[in-house]
Amino acid sequence: MSQTIETINMPPLPNIDLAQLCKQVRVEAGLTQEEIAKIIGTTGRSYRRWEAGELQPSGQFTAKILALRDQLQNSQ
Repeated sequence: MSQTIETINMPPLPNIDLAQLCKQVRVEAGLTQEEIAKIIGTTGRSYRRWEAGELQPSGQFTAKILALRDQLQNSQ
């Protein structure tokens, strides 16, 4: 069985507080945890745990959160 794994090349992130980033982006977007979770393709429970600092989002979800932050900044 052959599997293909898609990789995302991301530059190394500076020391970022991912919990703070998650909350900041969500608040700036005016979204609930459930709403932003749905937009980026995760569960509300996972997003709540990221904001609380209990877990850290994977690189894939960190990239989506950063992309959403960039969209918000570019729309201002």
